[in-house]
This record gives sequence, structure tokens and C-alpha cells, in this order.
Amino acid sequence: METGWPLCSLSISEPGAGSDNRSMTCTAKKQEDGTYVLNGQKTWVTMGAQLPYTIVVAKDEDPARENGSMSLWLVNMDREGVSTAALHKIGQQCIPFCEGLPRQRRRDRGGTASASQAKASCSS
Repeated sequence: METGWPLCSLSISEPGAGSDNRSMTCTAKKQEDGTYVLNGQKTWVTMGAQLPYTIVVAKDEDPARENGSMSLWLVNMDREGVSTAALHKIGQQCIPFCEGLPRQRRRDRGGTASASQAKASCSS
């Protein structure tokens, strides 16, 4: 049924980098078993706790500023291990924001990331 609500939020900004993608430290690293581990912290994710998915922007393998190789990861916010908590802020009270720490495993092939472990802290 159509509701008019967006399907997912975008997890781009980071506490130490803001919206400077080159300064991001969130990484997606391929493991020996062919899965990927997504690790890092995101902030100011609009409606992150209210929407079923978030798209996380992560650097491939290396968090160095010089690394311009990045990927997008679809994270299901309802997966086991994903949690939400309030982000306390001043102003902009009409739209909730989210801070998160994704930790995600995904098979080498396929669409949606399947989480074995994931964590996110979001406002309500």
C-alpha cells in the first residue's frame, strides 16, 4: 500500500568528517569467506529510526583520505542487532535525526545486505 513515506534514509555524514566524503572513516572490508564487514559511525541521518532501511556510504577497504573508492550499502534497520537511541539536538525538532554505528556482513553477491551484526543509534 502506498503511504507517501520514503523507503530509506541516507547515512553519509560522520562526526569527524561532516559531509566531507573524503574524510569519512566508515569502511566496507571484504573478508576471507567472501562476506563484507561494514564498520563506522554516521550522524545526522534524517528519519533513520522511522524508516525500514538506510543507505550507508562507505569507503572500500581503506579509510585514508586519499582513498576515493566508495560503495553504497542497503542496511535493513529491523535486522537483529540494530538498535536506536535519541540524538539530542537543539532546533530542527520537527524532523528526527539519527546517529549510527553500522556493523554489517553481506554475501559477495546479492542485493540487500544481510546483517549478522548491526548497530545504529537513532533519535525518535
